[in-house]
Amino acid sequence: MPEPSTPTRSITLAGREVRYSVRRSPRARKIGLRISPARGLEVVVPARGHLPDIPALLREKAAWIVGALDRMAAQVPPSATPRDGTLLPYRGEDHRLILRTVPDSRAMVARDAAAGTITVTLPDAADSPVPILEWWYREEARAALNARAQVFAAALGVTYARLTIRDGRSRWGSCSSVGSLNFSWRLILAPPTVLDYVVIHELAHRRELNHSPRFWAIVAAHCPDHWAQGRWLKDHGAALMAVLRAGEGG
Repeated sequence: MPEPSTPTRSITLAGREVRYSVRRSPRARKIGLRISPARGLEVVVPARGHLPDIPALLREKAAWIVGALDRMAAQVPPSATPRDGTLLPYRGEDHRLILRTVPDSRAMVARDAAAGTITVTLPDAADSPVPILEWWYREEARAALNARAQVFAAALGVTYARLTIRDGRSRWGSCSSVGSLNFSWRLILAPPTVLDYVVIHELAHRRELNHSPRFWAIVAAHCPDHWAQGRWLKDHGAALMAVLRAGEGG
């Protein structure tokens, strides 16, 4: 369950009004800024202690905030109901969607790697391709994440309890204190190197349940360019989070 946020506030940054909220988190060790389509600009602070001077911090980070908001706004995601010809991401590559209607058939998805296409067959032209597409993406993610988790768990000399596929709105993965791994199915939309980085990151928590220098040393030993993979997620994550979700209400 997400931690409660304060009511939305606003501040003028670089001549424009920016709305934000403040959320206390028991996992936070220091103040952090997060930007996502679901929550906009969010200031995450430790669960205890006095609140810092939030407006001063935001003004100090104004250039980064405005740039990140502009990048997110520029990422136009596929519509909630993709049409024939829509470009859909898979493993970091765009694939053209082909919609076919075959009466009395069952809904199915087939990817042609050579042609760069994803074909969805539906029994009725009025059916939405979203449910079967999301199911297919989840199954592809489950297979890839299970395989890579086994590889990297052996490399790191750790074990884990179970692996669950979810659809979080802001987190790509997590590792509980008892070793349960949770990953977003949307990682299958990203390049394989990015998926590997997230798996390594979460498995490293089996040795260091924190983000200390020792933790990052473990990550770096198995993913030397982890900073580049993390940057890719920051730059493109908003678009991935919106795939098959644009136009949702609530």
